Amino acid sequence: MRVGEITRIVVGPDDQVNHLVRKINAAKGEIVVLEVPVSTRVTDSGANLRLLKFYAERAGKELYLATDLPEVLARAAEHGVQIYTPEKALETVRRSETRRAQRQFRPRWYHLLGLPLLIVAIAVYTLYAPEPVKVVLIPTVRPYQGSFQVPLSELKLETIEAQFTLGHQLAASGRATQGVAHAKGRVIFFNDSADPVQVPAGTVVATAGDVRYQTTASVRVPGRQPEFFHDIPVGVRAGQAEVGVRAVEPGTEGNVATGRITKVPAFPELKVVNPEPVTGGAERTLTVVTEEDLAALKDQLARLAAEQAEAELKLAAGEGRELLLATLDREFSQIQLTPKPGEQAGTAQGKAMVRASCQGVDRKELSSYLTQLVLDELDKIGETLATPVELVSLRLEPEGRLFCQVEAIARPVLFPVKLAKMVTGLPLDEASAALAALENISSVEIEAGERKRMPLFYQFIQVEITSPTEEAVSGGV
Repeated sequence: MRVGEITRIVVGPDDQVNHLVRKINAAKGEIVVLEVPVSTRVTDSGANLRLLKFYAERAGKELYLATDLPEVLARAAEHGVQIYTPEKALETVRRSETRRAQRQFRPRWYHLLGLPLLIVAIAVYTLYAPEPVKVVLIPTVRPYQGSFQVPLSELKLETIEAQFTLGHQLAASGRATQGVAHAKGRVIFFNDSADPVQVPAGTVVATAGDVRYQTTASVRVPGRQPEFFHDIPVGVRAGQAEVGVRAVEPGTEGNVATGRITKVPAFPELKVVNPEPVTGGAERTLTVVTEEDLAALKDQLARLAAEQAEAELKLAAGEGRELLLATLDREFSQIQLTPKPGEQAGTAQGKAMVRASCQGVDRKELSSYLTQLVLDELDKIGETLATPVELVSLRLEPEGRLFCQVEAIARPVLFPVKLAKMVTGLPLDEASAALAALENISSVEIEAGERKRMPLFYQFIQVEITSPTEEAVSGGV
């Protein structure tokens, strides 16, 4: 780090807290000035300013804010961020140079006079100084649960996409009949005209209900002829001719009773009738696909797509990203339903290609942000975290905020020097009892060798604060 050097960072409207923290850590000088020409999302939040100050101090740098915006100046003053002026920067540089000069020790001849005394003191300390006493403390723990609303502007959103195919089938529910045999019989043509009529094979005759038949052979129907009784004319008789017929369509519809075939569309001068029943037509029942079957199949594919889309997106997101399921969107990029309505089939088959997308946030970034919020809250009551923060639930609110529920194990903040001073000179059992009586300590172990009492000076008492055991953490939960 270069002492006295000033690093200036211009804060843009789209900058995030984590981006600025990286820039502060990378700054070569120990003075960092954030220049804010316009209002930004980072400087609009007091929590963000505190975070920037915290990370700057942790990196050993002094943070200043340079701006002409009154609201930003007021917010910076409220949260302890220094306002940059050339005078303040010069004062900081001078302090840095002074500290540096103090650290640059240059020995003189008279310093050598104290060297023998120093050697003697070190020897005496080595021979007669008491062994340090080690005190191992395990703090008490308690379950912590909290909820926070995190603005999306504080996080980097990423679109996660997935594409997959799925198939499904549904039993067909339609029924249809199919003729398998044609009805057959005979008809008689009657000709009332004087001239004969030639009826070719394939001539159509029909019932009143328009069930149609075709003649199976060509036939000549003679004209009318007079009738005589003892050579005396008594009337006129129509010409007649009989021929076989076959139903045009197979099935039972062609089976009709005597006298039902009465029409000859191609020969209006003729009359026709079947003198006996027409029989032999047969049919079978088929299972067919209906429009309703295909609609239900498409609904089933949509439901399956909704279920599988979430799983596919979680797989695409991996362990490092958290999905905002409220933004999940899916659509069929391609869908195929077979067979067509009315076609014979036992099942309707469906196959679809689905495209899904969803917004996601970096889990590590979100966890870091939530951890800082939890630490700030626990710091107000003298506690800190004993275990990492665990995200329990995540919900996107309509106003563009993430509602996060978290849980963790909290423990009190202990000060080793203060605890060491508390037990100086005490007998070991009294020292152990005094520490165990503190409500924020669950276990005390003193490693003193053959000593019966604690050292008189706290510098010889080494206090070690260890993490709670898994049993203790489980008990806290």
